[in-house]
Amino acid sequence: MVARRIGVGEHFLVRRLVLFLVALCYLAAFASLRDQWRGLFGRNGVTPVDALLAQVRKNGGLSSLVDRIWTLPTLLWLGDTPSVDAMGEAMCSAGAVLSVTAASLALFTRGGGSSIVWMSLWGMYLSLFHVGQVFLSFQWDILLLEVGFVCIWLSPKLRPTSRDPPHPAGLWLLRFVCFKLMLMSGAVKIQSECPTWLGLTALDYHFDTQPLPTPLAWWASTHVPREVKRFGVAATLAIEGPLTLLLVAPFRRARTVGAYSQLLLQAMIAATGNYTFFNLLTVALACSALDDASLGRLFSWLRTSRNSNGGDAHSNADEPDTPKTPVTINHDDLPANPSARRKLIDLLSPNSRKTVDGAAQDLKEGKLLTREQISTLERAQNTPLPDFDPDSVDPKSTGIKTPRRRLFDSKSPSARRWSRRYAEERESLKDYSYAFGLVGGWLFVAFAAANAAMMFKVDGAKVTLKVGVPETNAWLAFIVPCVVRYAWMFILPASCVAHCYDRVRASSSRTVGCVRIAGACCTLVAAVAMLGVVLKPLHHVVPKSTGVSVLGEFGLPAGGVEAALPSFGTRWDDAIDAYSTKFRLSSGYGLFRRMTGVGDDGSVMRPEIILEGSDDGGNWTAIEFKHKPSDDVKVAPTWVAPHQPRLDWQMWFAALGAYNHNTWLINLVYRLLRGEPEVWGLVDDGSRRSDRYPGGWGASGADAGRDDGSAWAPTMIRGRRYAYRFVLADSDERTYWKKTFMDEYLPALSLDNQSLMNYVRSQTDWNKDDAGTPADLGAALDFLRGLNNLRAYFLAGTACAALLLGLDTVAARLALETYGAEKVKRD
Repeated sequence: MVARRIGVGEHFLVRRLVLFLVALCYLAAFASLRDQWRGLFGRNGVTPVDALLAQVRKNGGLSSLVDRIWTLPTLLWLGDTPSVDAMGEAMCSAGAVLSVTAASLALFTRGGGSSIVWMSLWGMYLSLFHVGQVFLSFQWDILLLEVGFVCIWLSPKLRPTSRDPPHPAGLWLLRFVCFKLMLMSGAVKIQSECPTWLGLTALDYHFDTQPLPTPLAWWASTHVPREVKRFGVAATLAIEGPLTLLLVAPFRRARTVGAYSQLLLQAMIAATGNYTFFNLLTVALACSALDDASLGRLFSWLRTSRNSNGGDAHSNADEPDTPKTPVTINHDDLPANPSARRKLIDLLSPNSRKTVDGAAQDLKEGKLLTREQISTLERAQNTPLPDFDPDSVDPKSTGIKTPRRRLFDSKSPSARRWSRRYAEERESLKDYSYAFGLVGGWLFVAFAAANAAMMFKVDGAKVTLKVGVPETNAWLAFIVPCVVRYAWMFILPASCVAHCYDRVRASSSRTVGCVRIAGACCTLVAAVAMLGVVLKPLHHVVPKSTGVSVLGEFGLPAGGVEAALPSFGTRWDDAIDAYSTKFRLSSGYGLFRRMTGVGDDGSVMRPEIILEGSDDGGNWTAIEFKHKPSDDVKVAPTWVAPHQPRLDWQMWFAALGAYNHNTWLINLVYRLLRGEPEVWGLVDDGSRRSDRYPGGWGASGADAGRDDGSAWAPTMIRGRRYAYRFVLADSDERTYWKKTFMDEYLPALSLDNQSLMNYVRSQTDWNKDDAGTPADLGAALDFLRGLNNLRAYFLAGTACAALLLGLDTVAARLALETYGAEKVKRD
C-alpha cells in the first residue's frame, strides 16, 4: 500500500489562495484608481469621462439607457452628467471595500467566497475599464477582467461556508488562461525577431529601460555579470515557451513543477520592476495548477482549520471518520474528537473488551451512527456483520442523528456485497493510479524539459539560442492545436464527469441526482464554450500553415488553432465572439515583444520626457513626477507596486513616439497651465527636488493665496527628451542615472497659444463654468465616496464579510429547521 499525502487531488486550499490573491489584485486596482480618479478622469482631468459619455450619446443618437449601456457597458450611465465624477469615486471605493470582503471570505471561510461578490467586482471594474480610455488599456487590466470572470465559476454560488469542492471547470479555465498568457508572451519575443531576444542580450537593456524600475534593478544592471544575464534570458524563454505545457498537464506532479517555475519567474520580475498587480495576478494563475498537498507546510494552518471545520469531511465533528485503507487505520486517519477517537480505537483493538459480535449488537441497539462506520468495521475485521437497518433507530430515544443515505443505496445483501466489492477494487486501483501518475508526471516533465533544452546551444560558459522564427512557428503549429483539442475533448469533460459522479452519489434522492446530472451537462457545455473563448486568441501567434510535413505525418488536420477550437455553429459562434469582445472575457497578450531603449550602436538609451515650466520663457524648471526617473540623476528608483501611477506609466509610452500621437499629453499640459489642482496632484509636489517649485507651482487653497480653487501654475510648459541609463557612482556621492539630451519633444505651450486653444475646443467643450453642479447622489454613495484610504476599506470590507457570514448562518438555521439536519447536510 503506497502512502499518500493529505490533500493530494484536493483543491480547497488552492481555491481559497487563488481567490485571496485575485481579491488583493482587485483591491490594488480599485484603491489606486480612487486616488487618481479626479486627476485622470474627472471633469477637470486629463481625459474627462463626462465628455466621453456625452460624445457617445451624441454620436450614437442613444436616447434610452439600455442602448447606452449596450453601446458602452458601464454603470456610470446611471448618473447625470454633473455627477459622473462622484459616481466614479464611489464605484472605486465600493470596489475596494468589496475586494476586502472577498479577501476576508477567502481567508476565514471554508468555501472561500461567494459568486455574488465576485460578479459585483467584475461588473464594477468592467464599468471603469470602458471609460478609462488610454489610462486603463494596460494588459493587466484586461487580464484582471478575464481572471475575475473565471473566479465567478471558481467561488461557491451563494454560501461562503459551502463544503462543496471547487468545480474543476473553474480550475482548468484558470490554468489555460495562465498557459495562454505565458505562451503568447514567450512566442512574440522570438517571432518579433528582436535582436536582443534572439541574441540573449535583452537583460542588458531591460533593467534600465523598463517603465518603472526598482532599486534592485539598478543593482542588477550595474553588478550582475553578463553571463548571468544571458542565462536569465534563456530561462525566461524556456519558462515562457515549452515549460508552459506543464501548467495544463494531466499529471499533478508535472503541473506542480510548471507552477513553481512560473512562481520563480514572477518573483524575479517583481524584484526588479514595478509592474503593479500583474505579478500577483500571475502568481494566482500559477497557483491554480497546484493542489492542497503541493502548497506545502506554509499553509498547514489553513488545512488544519479546514479539516477541523469539516471542509472536506463526511460527518460531524463528534462522529468517527471512515479510514482511508481497508485493513489498517493510520494515526492521521483517526478522528480529532477525543471521545470518538477512543471509541474507534476500542472497537478495532485486538485486545478490546468488545468483540465484533458485541459491536454488531451495539449497532442494532443504535449506539453507532452511520453506515460508513459499519463498513469500516467490516473491512477492518474482515468479518461481515449482520444486516442492520439504520432507519430502525429512533433518534429521539437514542439522541443520535439519522445516518446519511446515499443515492442508489440498497438494503439487499447482493447489493451490499457488490458495493463492498466495488469499494475494495477502487482502493486497489488507487495504488496503480498513483504509480501511473508518478511515472507519467516525471516523463511529462522530461518531455517539456527536452523541448526547452533543444532551444539552446551551450558552448562552454556561453549559451546561444539555436531556434529561430521558422522553428518556433513549426513547434507552435503542432503543439498548440494538440493542446486545444486535449483541453475541450478530454481533460475538461473527464474532470466534469468525475465531479458530477461524486456529487450524484452523495445525493439524497433520485430527483436530486437527476437535477445534478442536468446541471452538470449545462455546466460542461458552458465550460467548453468559455474554454474556446479563452484559447481563441492563441491564433495570433500560431500560423495556420507552415509547410511543415510533421502535421501530415501525425494525421492532424491543418488550419491552426481556429480549426481545433470547439464549434457550436456559425450563429452561436458569432454570438459568443460578440459578447466575449464586448465584455472583455478574453484577450491576447504579448509582454515585451521588442526591447526598447536600444541605441544604433547597441548602447542603452532609455528615452525619457522631462516637462519643464517657466514664468518668463528664460528660466526653465523641471516638473517632477512621483515615480518616473527624475531630472535629478541622484534620485533613486522607488518601490511603488502594487499601486500603479498611471500617468507615470503613460509618460514612458509617450517617450517612445511623438507628442502628436499622444493627444492626452497635450491635454495634460493644458490642465497644468490652467492650474487644475486635481491634475497637479498627479505630479510631484516638489519633494523630490532640493528646493520647491518657483512661484509655488501646484499649491492651491487660501493658504497659498488661491481663493478661486485653482493652483499656481507656470506661464508656459515645454517637453525635452533625454536618454537615460544606469551607472555606478563616480564618487562618494551616489549617482543612479546618466542622462544625455536627445531632442526637443514638445514646443513651449501657453494659454495664449491659439493652436493649443483651438485643439482643446475641437476635442470637447471643457468650459468649467458650464459643467453644472453635481447632483445629489444620496447618503449611500456619499458614504462610499468618503471611504478613501486603506483603513476605511478594511473596516468596511470586514464588516461586509461579517454581515454575509451572519446572513449565511441565519439561512442555514432556517433550512435546518425547515428540512431537517440530514437533508441540509446532504444537499
